[in-house]
Amino acid sequence: MANIKGTERSDTITPQFVSAGVVGGPPTGGADWISGLGGGDRIDGGAGNDIINGGDGSDTLRGSHGNDSITGDAGNDELWGGNGDDRIAGGSGNDRASGDEGSDLLWGDAGNDELWGGNGDDRIAGGSGNDRASGDKGSDLLWGDAGNDTLSGGDGRDTLYGGQGDDQLNGNDGNDSLGGDDGNDALSGGSGDDRLWGGAGDDRLWGDRGNDVLSGDNGNDRLWGGDGNDSLYGGNGDDRLSGDDGNDELAGGAGNDVLSGGSGNDALSGGDGTDILTGGSGTDTLTGGSSRDTFDFNFTTESLSGLGIRDIITDFNGTGPSGDQIDLKGIDANRTTFGNNDFTWKGNAGPTGAAGELWYVDEGGNRLIRGDVDGGGKADFEIQLVGHPDLNVSALPDSDIIL
Repeated sequence: MANIKGTERSDTITPQFVSAGVVGGPPTGGADWISGLGGGDRIDGGAGNDIINGGDGSDTLRGSHGNDSITGDAGNDELWGGNGDDRIAGGSGNDRASGDEGSDLLWGDAGNDELWGGNGDDRIAGGSGNDRASGDKGSDLLWGDAGNDTLSGGDGRDTLYGGQGDDQLNGNDGNDSLGGDDGNDALSGGSGDDRLWGGAGDDRLWGDRGNDVLSGDNGNDRLWGGDGNDSLYGGNGDDRLSGDDGNDELAGGAGNDVLSGGSGNDALSGGDGTDILTGGSGTDTLTGGSSRDTFDFNFTTESLSGLGIRDIITDFNGTGPSGDQIDLKGIDANRTTFGNNDFTWKGNAGPTGAAGELWYVDEGGNRLIRGDVDGGGKADFEIQLVGHPDLNVSALPDSDIIL
């Protein structure tokens, strides 16, 4: 092994031309131990398993071939692992480090660092500071640590963990796991079947493509499922959940939540708190949970008439100002006239052929609310209430149905 030590000036050291620590000898191609000391050094380890320390100053360090250990130390350094399974530590300063080929270990340490894993299954830790890290190819593990960090998984099945601070995590391709931890974080799964966890803080989670699992945890979170059949869990706090495309499962948890199923056959559960549930298109199942919940319908196409295509409210509990409400004010009750018209409540009397009538029937052990918006004398939409809940249709705010 060649043991090479630079000066406190700016040195250029290439061990291919070093023998026994003397610059200018024949190439060794072996395992070298190189220390730059002070100054802005340029060091290339060459072939072999090298140990390189830049020392003070802004250094450029290359491991080249072999399983190398590279430390930038003080200064704003550039570190390149090259081929092999390398261990790279930036030290203090704003450093740039790339593992290149192989399964590498990168640690930014102090400062605002930029870290790239390259090919292979890499492990990357940003350390303190506002860091940017990318796993690139392979199944990588990225940890932002302290600071407001930006982490990108790249190809492969990656695990991203933000740590402290307001972090941005992007899974990109593959079936990834993303955890925001502390702070107000933004997480995007990308393609693949991803698992996203917001942690503490007011977080934003996008599942994007694939069948994803999103959990907001603590804080007032925003969750979007994107394409695919997704599962969204708000956790504690006043959360907003949107299933988007696919057959999704949404659970608000504790707090006053807003749930929107989007397209597809969705299952929505408000949980604790005063929640607003909108099924969207498709055949949806809506469960309000405890407290006074609102079931919101804005188009007749959101709950068509007929078994298997209408929406179902599983736990409607109305009867006045402390109970649940069905909100139909977004639906134009009379398509034959201009404007957004209100419905006329008919009770159990049934339709007369006038547009804008709303009534209920008991059918098969359930109560169905039906509406006629075109004057055809039959239901253009209907909503199923499990069981026979009492209905109080009167002046707001006591009415169980907002006409």
